[in-house]
Amino acid sequence: MALNFKDLPPERQEYMPDIRRRVATLSGAKVIDLRELESKRTRIKGSGYCLSDAERRSHGGRAYLLVAEPDNAVDAKAVAVYSTKGLRVGYLSASAAARYGPMLQQLGADAFKVAGTGTTSSSITMWVDLPLAAPLRRFVAQHPSSI
Repeated sequence: MALNFKDLPPERQEYMPDIRRRVATLSGAKVIDLRELESKRTRIKGSGYCLSDAERRSHGGRAYLLVAEPDNAVDAKAVAVYSTKGLRVGYLSASAAARYGPMLQQLGADAFKVAGTGTTSSSITMWVDLPLAAPLRRFVAQHPSSI
C-alpha cells in the first residue's frame, strides 16, 4: 500500500502560506526499520521551508521516516524526511538522495524508519541518521523486495 499524502488544511499553513505542506497517512504503509544499521548523522535539508521554528521544535524527534518523492517537481530523485507523526519536515540532500534512493527502492517499502535528533535549546537544526552505504548494501542484498 502506498502512502496517502495530502496537503495540510489552510488553518495549519498560517506561518508560511506559500509553502506546500504535506502530511502522510501511515496506516497500512509498509515501513522497514533501518535504525539498527551503522549510520552517519546528516542535516535534514529544507526544514525551514517545510516548518516554522515552533513546528521544528515539536516535530523533531529521535526517529524519522524516509519517503521517496518521484512526483517532486524539482527533483524526481528526492527523498523526503517525515516525522513519525506523518508531517514532512524536510529532505535528504540531492547527493544523498541520489546515492540512497536506488538502494531503498530495491527494498520495496513505502517508508524507511531511521534514527535522528530534533532541535536543541541552542539550535533549530534537525538531523537524520542515514545508514552507511556498505551496511545498507548488505541489508538490501539480504532482504528481497518482498519484505
